[in-house]
Parts: sequence; C-alpha cells; structure tokens
Amino acid sequence: MNAVCFDIGGTAIKYALVSQSKGIAHQGKITTPYDLTAFQKVIAEVVEEYAATDEITAVGISMPGYINPQTGYAERAGALAYLDHKNIIDVLSEKISFPIYIENDARCAALAERYSGNAQGLNNFIVMTIGTGIGTAFYLNGSLYRGASFKAGEFGHSRIDYQKRPQHTMHDIFSTRILVEEYKKYMKIPAPAVVTGEEVFETAKLDPEVEEMIQKWVQWLCVGTYNLACTFNPEKILIGGGVSANPELLPRIEQQMSQIDERWITDFYTVIEPCKYLNNAGILGAFYFVEQQLEKQTVKGES
Repeated sequence: MNAVCFDIGGTAIKYALVSQSKGIAHQGKITTPYDLTAFQKVIAEVVEEYAATDEITAVGISMPGYINPQTGYAERAGALAYLDHKNIIDVLSEKISFPIYIENDARCAALAERYSGNAQGLNNFIVMTIGTGIGTAFYLNGSLYRGASFKAGEFGHSRIDYQKRPQHTMHDIFSTRILVEEYKKYMKIPAPAVVTGEEVFETAKLDPEVEEMIQKWVQWLCVGTYNLACTFNPEKILIGGGVSANPELLPRIEQQMSQIDERWITDFYTVIEPCKYLNNAGILGAFYFVEQQLEKQTVKGES
C-alpha cells in the first residue's frame, strides 16, 4: 500500500510517498499557501506527480486544528484561517480522486510514536510538543482520545499562573517561542532575526543570566508536565518539538520535577522521554492513520 502523506503547517507543507514495505520515500517541502484555491492546487499537484509513477491507494493528511477525522470537517485549522469551518476532504476531493484521510497533527505524532517510535506497546501515554506553541495528544486505554468535539489536547490554552498573569496561557509561558523572545530581548537581538533554542542553550554555558532564564523556563515546563502526570496517570510522557532533540533538556527536566513536589517521586512519577520522530512525525502519523482507516473498512466489509 502506497499513500501520499502531508504534514501541513502554518509556514510549510511537508510531503512524502510512504509505503508499508519501504517507509518514507521521495520527500519534499513547499511553502504553505494562504488562500483556498492555491491550497487545493499545490496538494493536487503533489498527488498527481506521485500518481504518475506509483500506484497510489490513498492520501493522508496531518494538520493543526479541531479536526473531525470521521468527516474531514475542521472547525478551526490553526494558522490556516481560510480552512476554518471547511470540510477538508470535500475541498480536496474537488481536485483529487483518491480516498483522503485527515487527522490532527499532534494526534498523528502520537500515532507515529505508538506504531514505531518510543511508545510502542504502551496503552496510556501523552505526547507534548514544544515549539511555537504547546501541543498535546492523549493516547488513553489503547486509543487516541479526541474529546466530545475533537478539542482534547488543547493543553496549551490552559492557565497556570492566573493570579500574576491571568491572560497568559501555557503557549505564552513555556513554548520555545517565549524562551527565544526573552533571549532576544536580553541580548538586544532584532525581533525579525532567526534564533534557535539550540543557540539559547549554548549561550547559557557562558552567560549566567541566560542560564537563569532557561532554568525558569524549564520550571514552568515541569509544572505543565506534572499537571499532565497527575491528571492522566500515563505510562510515559513524550516530549516533542525541535528543542526535544537537545541532549541538555531531559536532564534539566528530571532535575526540576522532584523539586516541584515530593509526590512526584512517591505517587506520580512518570517516565519522560523525547519523541523518536521529529520532522517526520506528522507524515508517518498520517500514514498510520490511513492504515487504521483502511483496516477498519476491510473488517467492516468482511462483516
């Protein structure tokens, strides 16, 4: 089975041909369009290109937002406001003849980890991605948990410092974006300049002020992680996003967790690991979601 899979983000769309036998092949990336017609066009062109040389079974899509995977309807589509309140499957089916399957990007990341990553064999785990914002996906009792209206996992909108910063969500407190913004302000770096989390961590080795900045940022990250562990009692919490590849992050988290509350050790200890997949999590997750849906259809057809 071959599927053309997309990981749609606010600035770029990653895509690949994925097969059961060969895995990911022929990867590419294009700039995310900012109108509906252009969006339809670029997705259809990629699919047509692969279909010209390979036998395609389906199209899988990973994208942000409140996504109903059963119908393809997106109540919200992240930064792609022109897709809000649209049925993405209907929109793309105007240009694509193959079956289309779509799921939220964080949940796709969880599927990738469950099927072939660091959550293999687990029935209860959480993926928390740290980047421009905070994203989470809950895999509970052996399946993805989506909530009553597909909004489960919007953990980044939670408030954890309400008395001092009532309007600040977790996105505004411990996303990588916030760490980088504070670093730029301290270093007097122009706002448009590109700075990575890796640069901040490197500078901290020589600058005590930046080191303190990271420590405070990790403290808030650990507060959010602790709350997840207390609420869901998972077997494991996986940390994703580009910053999770930094070998310094996990030791810092482990050091801080026991300082939040001694019950972390006695009652709520949970294994914390980085995700296996970073850049390819969405594409792989979309493929596994396609596999899931095709298997369900086969079983239903046989019954």
